[in-house]
Amino acid sequence: MLFPLVLPILFLFGSPSEAHPVGGKPASHRLRVQILQDQLAIGYLAELPQRLLHQHEEDAKHTSIELYKTLHDELSRGITARFEGVSLSLSASEFQPDRVRQNPRSTAFEFHFTGEIPGESGELEIQNTNLDGHHAFFYTEVSAEEPIAVESSSLLLHTADEPTVDFNGRWSVLESHRNLVLRVSNWRMHESRGALRSGADLLNEQNRTSTGLMAWVLLVAAGLLLAIWRIRFRPSRAG
Repeated sequence: MLFPLVLPILFLFGSPSEAHPVGGKPASHRLRVQILQDQLAIGYLAELPQRLLHQHEEDAKHTSIELYKTLHDELSRGITARFEGVSLSLSASEFQPDRVRQNPRSTAFEFHFTGEIPGESGELEIQNTNLDGHHAFFYTEVSAEEPIAVESSSLLLHTADEPTVDFNGRWSVLESHRNLVLRVSNWRMHESRGALRSGADLLNEQNRTSTGLMAWVLLVAAGLLLAIWRIRFRPSRAG
């Protein structure tokens, strides 16, 4: 079994050029959540279009570094987490000027949050209140370390045509994708630790579990029917 560690910040965030698919005009939020046995790890990148940054420059009248520090602190406070309705204490990465990346159309701020294990089973909610008055794109990924189970996710959409659509790792303009709600179980330290599974893997794992359970039920039912048929139609022995 693999022993996963918290991934480096560069892996969590990647290149700012990937922050959203249509350039730097709208704001964008990229959230990558890792549910590890010993902690909750959240990677977050917020990309602000230059027009929003210029508004802050006009209001604050700070130097660039002071402005970036102020925005970093504001954005870090906009990411919160709750477990079973109780707020979790998240430790945020400190401001580093070289973590602020600019291009002609936008400026990207990246963060790394960690939190303690809140409990073994319950509802985990991650909220994002940053730039809530601006049109934005949202990108969310969820990974869970074996044997932690993600029983449900707000990223899964149920429709009449498709029973389950997995939005994990896809861009969305839906405001409902601003916050993430997960139902997790078996969240505790185990003697053995497994690999991280992505949302698609978790979804496939749930489908395989359901399929395997259904196959087992059908096999048992077939065995019972065969036994009943043999008893009912068993030829009687001559005296």
